[in-house]
Amino acid sequence: MKCKYCGANISIEDEYCPYCGALNEDARQHNEDMRRYRRAFWRTRTQVMDSAGRQSRRHARAITIAALVMLNIVVLCCRGASYDLGYWWEKVQANARADSHYARLAELEADGDYQELEDYYNRYGLYNVDRLREFNAVTYAAQYYSTVYESLMRLTDPQFDDGYTTDGELAERLADNVTYFYDNITSKQISYYQEQFTPVHMAAMEDMEDRIRALLKVHCGLTDQQLDAVRDQEMSSQELMILIGRGMKIYES
Repeated sequence: MKCKYCGANISIEDEYCPYCGALNEDARQHNEDMRRYRRAFWRTRTQVMDSAGRQSRRHARAITIAALVMLNIVVLCCRGASYDLGYWWEKVQANARADSHYARLAELEADGDYQELEDYYNRYGLYNVDRLREFNAVTYAAQYYSTVYESLMRLTDPQFDDGYTTDGELAERLADNVTYFYDNITSKQISYYQEQFTPVHMAAMEDMEDRIRALLKVHCGLTDQQLDAVRDQEMSSQELMILIGRGMKIYES
């Protein structure tokens, strides 16, 4: 599954996104369900074993397994129904305020506040609203732009050390997200929603590109020729990672 806030791949077991630290509500619900399930399982098992006695252990084991299967079915059904209900309600609310959401998204785009635009779009589940799908491409671009910015700030901050993420991993994440950014803005060739690539939205994505190029030139020492190769998809993310690592003295030249 993906984090609703930064788009990173996360596990249902992760209560918080390991990349952006946002709360994973599905994980919290899953863990609560599993705790209730375990309590119910052991309570059922104890009752069955006490009543069956030593002479009926095999029979009791079968009953326990059956009870376990039934409890598992109940948990899955309840969790699925809860998720479907939450998704439906989020969609209803988003559609009811479509006009105000559109105005806010357009304002954030015009102001160049791309990180807030991406956060706002996902916070209110606006991908559920047909009218707002034209912001899909610019929102995805903003997501990659935000991750590029965050990775660079971590790499350039001598105080940053979370004890888990190495500079090499940050350089790899940075290169991957620059590549994803260009994949996104060139996907208009195959898009079903051409309104995503109107002049207004393309201007916003070009502005993000200019900012990314400036950041990579200043902090990583990349040249215009190298950046053009990245833009034209003539350079792989691995090659870009090596250039970033060398420019930031992570790898030896």
